[in-house]
Amino acid sequence: MCIRDRSKGNSGNFVLFDGDTKLSLVKDVKLLYDFFNFDLGDKRARDGLLNCLVQIAENNFAVEYSELVEKIYAFFEKLNGETDFPIDFDTESSLTQLLKAYGVRWKDEKDCLLESIVSFIHFNARILGIKCFAFFNLKNFLNEKDLKSLYYEAQLEDVCLFLLENTLKNKTDEEFVTLIDKDLCEIIV
Repeated sequence: MCIRDRSKGNSGNFVLFDGDTKLSLVKDVKLLYDFFNFDLGDKRARDGLLNCLVQIAENNFAVEYSELVEKIYAFFEKLNGETDFPIDFDTESSLTQLLKAYGVRWKDEKDCLLESIVSFIHFNARILGIKCFAFFNLKNFLNEKDLKSLYYEAQLEDVCLFLLENTLKNKTDEEFVTLIDKDLCEIIV
């Protein structure tokens, strides 16, 4: 069913757009229901972070990285000279391999739930290009002041937030609320 049919009241699939660009629910949207255990250990997040760090190193620290590689190779040569058997090593290693070897990863600061969520949004928006975040029952965990701070941070990051709640909570000025009843009727609050 196309979007024009849905706009006329017919049933159809949910479609999300950013302007004229159709968004992918897999690539552009992050669903969050466990606010105390953010998972950024997946391959896409890890690779995105490593690629970001490699770009920073290439643009800002090319000399330092080159000196580091030279020191590593010199150290391996010293090790080779001290052993009773010859060793060989890859001289074509990349910074990505070095970062992986040291287990470089995103660090989740868990001092405060709001800070943790904001950090998660910044990471996903900047590294993975996530444009929308859907939170399940977030209003059970954040007060109105923290919600306003979260909305402000989302606006700065130019991302959309969807708060999917199981009950109707107090509405803030920043929110657009749509209630969906058991008959799937939409009621604008």
